[in-house]
Amino acid sequence: MAVGEPQIDGKPNITGRVQFFGNASREKAAAAAQGACEARNPENQCKVIYNACTDQIFKYF
Repeated sequence: MAVGEPQIDGKPNITGRVQFFGNASREKAAAAAQGACEARNPENQCKVIYNACTDQIFKYF
């Protein structure tokens, strides 16, 4: 899960569109959130403000 946030001068733009993306890897989720944020908020800078994934756990029975 990654969250891309539009910013103005390093501060959140409250009228911008925040983007949430999930993926199998943290890197892919962050890249997708960053790209979508930049596409939806072309007048702002975007920053990934959250990036974490749950480790996949599988146990053989």
